[in-house]
Amino acid sequence: MTPKVHTESSSVDRAQYVPADVVAVSVVEVGPGGMAFMGEWVLDRSSGRVGEDADALQLHYYRLIAPGDEKRGFFTAGDHHEASVHESDQTEAARERFLESSREILEQASRGGALLLPVGAGHAP
Repeated sequence: MTPKVHTESSSVDRAQYVPADVVAVSVVEVGPGGMAFMGEWVLDRSSGRVGEDADALQLHYYRLIAPGDEKRGFFTAGDHHEASVHESDQTEAARERFLESSREILEQASRGGALLLPVGAGHAP
């Protein structure tokens, strides 16, 4: 999943840990060389860092990505937050937007152009 993060700032140097229930509903199966649509997702981040409200999956990935960070306290380098769903769209219309955008990106790449990934207005990639 490549989530757009709904925040006041547009920083992309933040780690967002998606809750287990979102992971469960976004699972898709895709084979080698294939492409699959998981839905359009916009996430909110918690105002605090990963902490006592995090579920087991969020804590698992937090500990993998930032080992030892918990022991140093919550005011350490790095920006690790729990994420929640701001909005999602798994409709056929969203799937069609995804397919059209993917076609454009792949056509551009096949012509030797840079891969420019679309980002929704007001959202950081």
